[in-house]
Amino acid sequence: MAAVNSLPVFRPWIRSPPALPGGRGFLLVLALAAGWVGSPFRAWATAGLAEWDIQTPGTNTVCHSDPFIADHGTCLRSRDAKPGESSDPTIYVRHLEWWQYFPGHVVGQAKRGHFVFNEITRKVEHLETEAKLLTRIRELSLGNPTTRRLTDKDGWNLSWGPVIRAQMEQRKKSAEYKALSKAQKEELDRQLDLFQEPDIRPSAP
Repeated sequence: MAAVNSLPVFRPWIRSPPALPGGRGFLLVLALAAGWVGSPFRAWATAGLAEWDIQTPGTNTVCHSDPFIADHGTCLRSRDAKPGESSDPTIYVRHLEWWQYFPGHVVGQAKRGHFVFNEITRKVEHLETEAKLLTRIRELSLGNPTTRRLTDKDGWNLSWGPVIRAQMEQRKKSAEYKALSKAQKEELDRQLDLFQEPDIRPSAP
């Protein structure tokens, strides 16, 4: 277990991140990343990096990857699911809108409504309103959250941001990068700053 932003949260993980392309393909990715073609998020999706999975503190998975997306959207599922197996028993909450970690629990809102998920028993409790969710959190004595509310954007940034930065920094040593103009290099550096690991610490009460 590693600390993220000094919090006791498991390090997000992704399955077999692909290497960025070389040669002219690398120049295309550079152009996409630097915002020369669309936005950074759309650019990396174009480059084939739209999918992501992150591990929860209780070793379950918040998943936005095939083959789960089509039927379940961003979902909370068991990490023990077999690769490519999209059976209902492995899916705990479908179509997440946001989620937040509490000790031993994941709470949030999904298409069906608000929920509390016990990471140990793997039981889900659905609640109709946010007010009822907050009341249930107090009833369960969950204490303070360990993160702020997270969204798909956070999941993507937590998964791919460090990978992209590391690989792009390595690519900056290449002849293709050195052939770029000064303006292109400056723009690329500015865009790479967007791929910082997000601050997921909970907001002050």
